[in-house]
Amino acid sequence: MGREGLLCWEGRKNLSGLKIVAVKIHSNMKWNTYKDLLSIVSKERQARISRMKFDADRLRLVIGEMIARTYISKKIGVPYQSIEFKQGLYGKPYVSIDKPLSFNWSHAGDWILFAMDSKTVGVDVEYIHHVKELDLAKRFFAPQEVAQLETMSPEASRRHFFKLWSLKESYIKWKGTGMSTSLDSFYFIDQKEQGWKFYNYYGDICFFRLLLLDDNHYAVVCTSRFYKKVLVEKLDAEQFLRSYI
Repeated sequence: MGREGLLCWEGRKNLSGLKIVAVKIHSNMKWNTYKDLLSIVSKERQARISRMKFDADRLRLVIGEMIARTYISKKIGVPYQSIEFKQGLYGKPYVSIDKPLSFNWSHAGDWILFAMDSKTVGVDVEYIHHVKELDLAKRFFAPQEVAQLETMSPEASRRHFFKLWSLKESYIKWKGTGMSTSLDSFYFIDQKEQGWKFYNYYGDICFFRLLLLDDNHYAVVCTSRFYKKVLVEKLDAEQFLRSYI
């Protein structure tokens, strides 16, 4: 049997150096208002944005990096413009500095999530929408997870599926291995009153924070140490960007 991790719920008070920021974007935000920020983000992200067709996609990419620049610059005491992002073997971003710092960001639907800690961290956010969740689960998930999904009503199954997807994405981003780690090589089981259990065969010990950002978005933060309570800072994207435009 693999190592067990602990999955816990959002608390009210942050007792540590873990920083979690959730920024909400709005459908009325237009790219032309914020396109000057393109000169600040990394060349790699500029290239990705140039291929995007829709304002919302461009904004998610720009805002995601601007959040990271803002909070990393505050943490390490350098101008946000000077931060140079690099990528690990499987695409996880990092910065080369002389102090321990891990960060990660994710975006989907109306939300962008960023987390930063002195130890390794991974995050994911998912927009809850209609999908063929059982077909997808049978294709990507572990048999134990599929079996639990098959006992649920359609609505419960859909919401459970996106919890699982976000948990899994946060874990492989924590590992820094991306999709090179098969999603069926580890699994999560909801034990109801006893909470969730995480099983893996890699010897990994990590901890998960499952967040409901609103009725349509789940997010997960995967950390290297257990935090009994955390604070999620929620921001409005237009207000966040106001000082940059």
